[in-house]
Amino acid sequence: MKKLFSLFALVLTVSIAAFASDNGLDRRTVAVVLIEMDDDDKQTVTTVFTTLTAAEKIAKTLDVELIASEEAINDDMFVFAVKSADQKALIMRVFDEEGAEVAANGVQITEGLNGRTLNVNTLNDGTYTFKLIGENNAEITREIIIDRGRVSNR
Repeated sequence: MKKLFSLFALVLTVSIAAFASDNGLDRRTVAVVLIEMDDDDKQTVTTVFTTLTAAEKIAKTLDVELIASEEAINDDMFVFAVKSADQKALIMRVFDEEGAEVAANGVQITEGLNGRTLNVNTLNDGTYTFKLIGENNAEITREIIIDRGRVSNR
């Protein structure tokens, strides 16, 4: 168990160093191989994997602020704003409840607050996943609900 803990510390150190070097944009792969494992070792490997996965998720979070109402959309326009410290090109994607992409568009963001609207008149009432995706597939996700009282034809 002591050797496994040392290995965990080494893996964690490499992961933190890679993340700190340039905000996680440098991809590194770490493999943990154990020949004999008891239950404690399996739990530790699971913890290492969970920690590395969480660090990767943080590294893939888009460095913008998405501002939108939490209320359901009851007309045909989704109004939102994107606040950014610098200019960037983003891809906006919308997915329905089954995960099918129903809209995609490129969005240019400038430094500061950028107001945007998305026409949703062709979408049925329901829950959708709205994503903004930037460099290296970093993303920010928001669930949006459209509820205009229309009957869905799904």
